[in-house]
Amino acid sequence: MKKIFLSFCLLFSSFSFALTPTQRIKALEDNLQGKTFMSTATMKVVRDNDSRQMKIKLWWKERKFALIKILEPQKDKDTGNLRIGTDLWQYLPKVNRIIRIPSSMMLQSWMGSDFSNDDLVKNGSLFNDYTHKLVKKDKIEKQDVEIIECLPRPDAPVVWGKIIVTVRVKDSAPLKQEFYSEKGKLIKILEGSNIKKFGTHNIPTTLKMTNVTKKNTYTVIEYEAKTVKFDDVINDSFFNQQQLRRSNL
Repeated sequence: MKKIFLSFCLLFSSFSFALTPTQRIKALEDNLQGKTFMSTATMKVVRDNDSRQMKIKLWWKERKFALIKILEPQKDKDTGNLRIGTDLWQYLPKVNRIIRIPSSMMLQSWMGSDFSNDDLVKNGSLFNDYTHKLVKKDKIEKQDVEIIECLPRPDAPVVWGKIIVTVRVKDSAPLKQEFYSEKGKLIKILEGSNIKKFGTHNIPTTLKMTNVTKKNTYTVIEYEAKTVKFDDVINDSFFNQQQLRRSNL
């Protein structure tokens, strides 16, 4: 009887990893965001032999709200972005002004980095905006991975012609995303590493975005693990323009 029970458990465990490509992408996004997410992070922007660094703080909620504030350096301190639904604003503390960013600029560089406004405020969705097809199963460093092709749905408000996602099977942690233009040209690559577990969420705490169209150009975001929090209660009212202006959040 014990052997039968153990065999059943092993069989059930193998089924638990057998997700469809769409289920895998949904699990990936749930992994990264949960109901809410907050963290402090460093962002290093590299251009040839030159680099600069920022310290930022991020809050996301259910793909409806996002707030980003720059903590350092002093010259950029309190600069920030706020998203409510599909509306995005930026606060410029030097002139004490909030400006609205049109949807046409969602893919523009955020603060001169290789991450776009959309990358940081999480307006787009691999699950909602794309269809999903398993390209192949593979192994990376002895770990089972799935490589999934994401193609935009006909009416989706996206500009990428294709995104290829490499995801770890055992926990749906994303390892790499390749972004292609509508003409099929590879534009940038997002690589995730140093994966850590926070509650039920397994996420890469180091993210490297490389612009392959420009030589020696990339940006690295590193989350401070001790500040990462998932699924805490954050009221919708937290995300407002008054908060966007506030210092020392």
